[in-house]
Amino acid sequence: MTKEKAIELVKKLLSLGESDNEHEAQDAMIKAQSIMLKYHLEQSMIQKTEAESADHMATTIQFTHRSDPWVSVLAALVTKNFRCKYYLDRVPGHNNIYVINILGETDDLKFCNLTLKYAYESIISWTQNNKKAKKRMGYSAKEIKYDNNGYALGFIEGLGKMFDEQVQADNKYEIVLQTPQSVLDRMDSLNIQTQFHSGMRYTKDNYGAGFEDGRACNVHNRI
Repeated sequence: MTKEKAIELVKKLLSLGESDNEHEAQDAMIKAQSIMLKYHLEQSMIQKTEAESADHMATTIQFTHRSDPWVSVLAALVTKNFRCKYYLDRVPGHNNIYVINILGETDDLKFCNLTLKYAYESIISWTQNNKKAKKRMGYSAKEIKYDNNGYALGFIEGLGKMFDEQVQADNKYEIVLQTPQSVLDRMDSLNIQTQFHSGMRYTKDNYGAGFEDGRACNVHNRI
């Protein structure tokens, strides 16, 4: 495929990304990003308009540092690899519940949100099933929490490995994935400190399983 044809295909896929069909929209956006990376397409090649400025998006991910301390670690990894930044807002009326917000340029936001949501839901699905199984086996709530944290951290490490392998396969990805200055400037203007959870406790029993699942979580290949 020539670069010109790749640009036209990406434009069509981005228009499908506005579909009301969630699965169709998600697959179209993932495919568009994959093509942009493969052909080293810049945003300016897709839209011959004024340069985009950074915008923000509130995700559907809500969590507490006590129950799911790994969520902010996942958000940091995914946003870094999609030219975005993240910050946390407290849910009104709930001092301990946070929502993930993403800061980035328009299409980067869509890609980042889809990947973050997919990775988060993959971890949550496993941990919820594990919780049910371990409760039936008589494990305590603390033991289950540490077990789930181990899987989640393994998944995040595996996902990070997958991102690194993409960059190593083509060093130009490092240039393509650099965070735009508009995003950095907007983040600075917000004067918000990104929050990490320190001192997370976990067991290593399911870390390996999480690592393999995270490394296999290549959303580009899902379609």
